[in-house]
Amino acid sequence: MNSLLANASSTGTAINKESLLLHCSTLPKSVAAATWSSKATMARFHFLSLLLMLMLSLAQAFLSSLSNAQGYYGSQLYPSECGERCSYRCSATHHRRPCMFFCQKCCAMCLCVPPGTYGNREYCPCYNNWKNKAGRSNCP
Repeated sequence: MNSLLANASSTGTAINKESLLLHCSTLPKSVAAATWSSKATMARFHFLSLLLMLMLSLAQAFLSSLSNAQGYYGSQLYPSECGERCSYRCSATHHRRPCMFFCQKCCAMCLCVPPGTYGNREYCPCYNNWKNKAGRSNCP
């Protein structure tokens, strides 16, 4: 096709429909097959990309439910997980023994420990709202 256009432009002759059709009909069949193959490849690519996006969405939903089941951000913990969570929660304090005592007491009552070593109490409403007689928070 390019050679036909180059010849026509160099000689100054116009290209008519018959010469264009004649030139296109002489294209090898492999070119036509490559065109079909690229369409099929593109369709496969779109199908696989949609499938990948579906799989990623399902994985994200699964991980989200898993993190809630493990007690992050205010969801229920198992009582056996309180020791590990309280150990991390009290790791930055110099008053480790009282911190561990009250943290485990609060975790047993609320089944929740806020993330981090300090603050973030808004993630565990029970942990945040449980007060002692003086009105101060019971939980570290």
